Amino acid sequence: MLRGTAVNQNGRGTRLSAPSEPAQIDLYRLALERAGVEPGDVGMVEAHGPGTAVGDPIEFAAVATVYGKGRDRCALGSVKTNIGHTEPVSGVAGLLKAIASLRHGMVPASLHFRDWNPQIDPSGTRLFVPTDTIDWPVRGGTRLAAVSSFGISGTNAHVVLEQPPVPTRVRRDVRPVPSGGSGPPRADETLRVFPLSAGTPVALRSAAGRLARWLRGEGARVPLVDVAHTLAVRRSPARERAAVVAADRSDLVARLEELASGPRLPPGSRPAVPCRMPGRAWCGSSRGTARSGRGCAVNCWITTRRSPGSSTNSNRSWPRSPASHCARPCTAPRW
Repeated sequence: MLRGTAVNQNGRGTRLSAPSEPAQIDLYRLALERAGVEPGDVGMVEAHGPGTAVGDPIEFAAVATVYGKGRDRCALGSVKTNIGHTEPVSGVAGLLKAIASLRHGMVPASLHFRDWNPQIDPSGTRLFVPTDTIDWPVRGGTRLAAVSSFGISGTNAHVVLEQPPVPTRVRRDVRPVPSGGSGPPRADETLRVFPLSAGTPVALRSAAGRLARWLRGEGARVPLVDVAHTLAVRRSPARERAAVVAADRSDLVARLEELASGPRLPPGSRPAVPCRMPGRAWCGSSRGTARSGRGCAVNCWITTRRSPGSSTNSNRSWPRSPASHCARPCTAPRW
């Protein structure tokens, strides 16, 4: 989580690439002020690490001035020791390292470190360079890290990060949806849309079968809300698409297996045009059984028989197969 950021410029100097210690100190303090945290609570500083005789001592002096005092030790390092200088994306690489460190509560080693630069004196500070992967050095409270990145023309950037909040899951008991009936779902029944896509109809059915097997086995303990979210927004859409509406795991597995077995067309029926419009799209009839938890296939099959009591010129379609009902708009995002 980004707590605070700051950008400034070295200003006029002796030469274009000369770093500025006062500018870096001002930068760190501004980012910390915006983040609302104390520098002594930061457990890791991801330095720019210029690797020059002039740049390293100046950056260390600035870091020591702001982050050098605190109740626990503070790790100082640079991802350049691990992957080299990535030029224009070196700041992004350092940011990703800090994010991973905050997430796992560990600081990776800075490779090949043996001794400090003779112009750097770390005594009297809490800064150290880890030579092995270590646990987070600051005890108690949320983990905080800082990342620096400097441009050759004098632009300085600094980011203060905090570990992500621990998610809390609220267990909700969902009662199975009855197999029949046309009334709306009860308050304790949560219908969700589970979209699928593939390159061909055969591959689409195969994907439905694999998902059903995964839900019975390895994914048996994965919350259905996470499954629905991942299928809806974390997968690139393919040509052939389908969706299943279900309220619980057993119903979802049954609908997926029904989809995997392929559509069974009743006499006098034809394939409907697949729903390929972004956002919401009406699919099929308004008298389906999705409201009672039955499956909904977007590439669905709809009969063309006349509705009861309608005139011979009526073109309304009425569903015949439970696997193709869709009584309301598909509310999944674009897929």
